[in-house]
Amino acid sequence: MVTDTGTAHCYGNNVNTDLIVFAGYLAITDIRRLARHAMETAGNADFLQKLQSPAGVAGDYIVAGDDFGSGSSREHAPAVLLENRVGAVIAKSFSRIFRRNAINVGFPLIECPEAVNSIKQGHEIEVVYDDGQRYGTGIIHNRTTGQSFHFQPLKGLSQLEKEIAAAGGGMQWAVKFAKQLEQAPKAP
Repeated sequence: MVTDTGTAHCYGNNVNTDLIVFAGYLAITDIRRLARHAMETAGNADFLQKLQSPAGVAGDYIVAGDDFGSGSSREHAPAVLLENRVGAVIAKSFSRIFRRNAINVGFPLIECPEAVNSIKQGHEIEVVYDDGQRYGTGIIHNRTTGQSFHFQPLKGLSQLEKEIAAAGGGMQWAVKFAKQLEQAPKAP
């Protein structure tokens, strides 16, 4: 079991990738520098100052409505959230491309409309992942209101997407897969 706690940062529907990280910054190749611009164009220029995640610990959460991550196919959007140690995005739904990019970089997503309807800006929340994997089942506890909400793994994931998510992202999955190939019996 894995438990993360943090503060909710709430947004509405259709938060697109340009609001997560503006395309004008994509010439920046250093992810740490690029991550400094997360959520600036979503009307939250002080987003990074509001994050309360200690170094190396997954922390605060983005809570949003429908179709989070719509727009372009840039992998930078979930990567800057991961770099800033956002614990996860809790949303009513995610765009298909953003969802795939988040899995590829190892950034957790939770679909739980009931929780989204209950959580307000600044609420303290705790997320408990039942199986220790941030793409499995779990419970969201709203510590501010005392309400709890169960969530399931993202719907419609292929077996490969499940394996990539369980590994913590595409690079980690590739390393694990390469090690399995090295250990496989060799053909005569």
